[in-house]
Amino acid sequence: MTGKWILGLAALSLVCTTACSRKGTTAGPQGGDTATSVADTATAAAPDTASGHVTELSTALFKQRVNDYESHPGKWVFKGDKPAVIDFYATWCKPCMMLAPVVESIAAEYGDKVDFYKVDIDREPELARIFKIDAIPLLLFVPKNGEPRPYTGGQDRASVVKMLKSVM
Repeated sequence: MTGKWILGLAALSLVCTTACSRKGTTAGPQGGDTATSVADTATAAAPDTASGHVTELSTALFKQRVNDYESHPGKWVFKGDKPAVIDFYATWCKPCMMLAPVVESIAAEYGDKVDFYKVDIDREPELARIFKIDAIPLLLFVPKNGEPRPYTGGQDRASVVKMLKSVM
């Protein structure tokens, strides 16, 4: 009985340390407000930079390549021609920084079959609000057809590959 209690406590501790909370996030409805703000204008000008096979997405690039939620409020319309994985992260989040090389490694292996993206939620607060992100890292697995599947918290390579194969 004591062994099970200790194992349970260890598992709870692991869960608590593998995700960063995003306190103070205001979650808006899917589709959000279509008014353009100063932050939106700055985001639209963000460059399309790639790190290995993982492309950094600005809000404008997200709307072009993944989902234009303003044109289809409340409805998921995927714009990609192959499945995608989107890593929502922040530079201050240690679990996010531990997950990044895992995603990079998988992108190097599966990059011809799946598009890999990442979104810094501090630089792209509109995307964090639209997806109601309150804990990171969050991997969003996007099948070519159907709804995206979010997974929060640090994941090992085998778990990420298993989730990836479920959307391929």
